[in-house]
Amino acid sequence: MDEIKFRGRRTDNKEWVYGWYLPIMHNEDDSHFHTFIVQQGSNLETPPEDMMVEVEPETVGQFIGRYDLNNKEIYEGDKYKYPNTNYGYGDPNVLDYHIRAINNIEDLFDDGCIDLWEIQNCEVIGNIYDN
Repeated sequence: MDEIKFRGRRTDNKEWVYGWYLPIMHNEDDSHFHTFIVQQGSNLETPPEDMMVEVEPETVGQFIGRYDLNNKEIYEGDKYKYPNTNYGYGDPNVLDYHIRAINNIEDLFDDGCIDLWEIQNCEVIGNIYDN
């Protein structure tokens, strides 16, 4: 993976933001924390309220370092479709698609459930949070 970055869905308007993951523990109670994304392109001139955006913790996903066939970044939590390569079933002239979701990076590559061919030939069609 060349680039480490994350995305999360804003708590205020449900839009997606991209950048660095920053969990911050609550000062009074260590059992509670807030989850932020420091947006890409932030610099010292960026107002703090535009730089750090609070996001829903369950929606935070890491970029897996790969792109789909449309050159779209693939993140944990994305749903994607890929063509069925098992042409022993059904009509070989009909391209059959399977739909899967990416749960986490470790499972993807450690368990071998996604290979490089599949990722390069898949198309991201949404995510497990929005649809």
